[in-house]
Formats: sequence, structure tokens, C-alpha cells
Amino acid sequence: MQIAKWKGGRTIGVARMPISAEHQREYGIDHTLVADANNGHESLTDGVLRLTEGKGANVAYDCVGGPLFEPCLRTLGRLGRQANITSVGDRRVSFDLVDFYHRRLSLFGVDSRAYDTEASAVILERLTPGFESGALQAAPVAKRFSLGEAQQAYTQVNDGTIGGKAVFTF
Repeated sequence: MQIAKWKGGRTIGVARMPISAEHQREYGIDHTLVADANNGHESLTDGVLRLTEGKGANVAYDCVGGPLFEPCLRTLGRLGRQANITSVGDRRVSFDLVDFYHRRLSLFGVDSRAYDTEASAVILERLTPGFESGALQAAPVAKRFSLGEAQQAYTQVNDGTIGGKAVFTF
């Protein structure tokens, strides 16, 4: 979100539950949508189309995959791009291929394990001006866990009881 804001973008955050105005400001989120249309919330696609005046999003950064892959893809406007970094649950997805190519969409798979220290250094160098200007800030750490508490950490992240980043300490 911060990089998008730094580069002049307008951001839409998607969460499992409503996000406070404080968290929106903290993370640079202009608008939020709740991903669960079954609980009285509008669908992700409808929400994005409403917020973009029917144009759809330019970029979807999908850090869930699986159940949100296709809904994220449907939010994209013509020439939209979707980056996926993981897949929770089912690894297999399906989507309307004709719609995909008619809208001329692009998919990008990003595997951070492929980046060694040199490749990571190049990325951090490009982000340095953003950190120096204050536009980019490290995400706040909500809770620290020892490696012995790994199961508890993953459970709390998965069920959404941690409001921020969880980190392991050594």
C-alpha cells in the first residue's frame, strides 16, 4: 500500500473484517472492502467497480490466492495486472479465459524465495528514496514470538487476532 501511495496510486484494501480508520491511515489505505459478501457486505468486484467509477483496478496484489484469486481477477479493469505471492487453501484456480484475454489482463507470480541477497539489495536500493523521504515506513510489529511459539503465531495470524505484523525472535 505504501509503495502504491508513494508512486501516486489510490489504494483499496481488502480484509476479512472491517478495518478501523486508524489502521487505514497507518497503512495508507484510501478505501477498504470486506471480502465476505455472505455477511451482508457487497461483493469485492462490486465494491471495486463502485470505487473506480466502473473502470476496475489497475493492479491487484493478491497475497491470499486460492479463494480470492478469481474475485481479485474480476476487479481488474482493461489491461489490469494481478500479482500473486501465495495460495492459501486450494492451489488450483479457474477463471474465464475469454474474459481474461478480452480485457488483456496480465498475471505475475512472485516467489520471494528466488531472490538472493544481491537481488534483494537492488530492490531495497530502489526503495531507499521512499524510506528517506518518510513515504515508506516499516510495518509496525504487533507481536513477537519465539520459534517454540510458531504454531500459536500462525494460528493467530490465520484467525486474524493479531492486528499487525507477527515476527519471530531468536
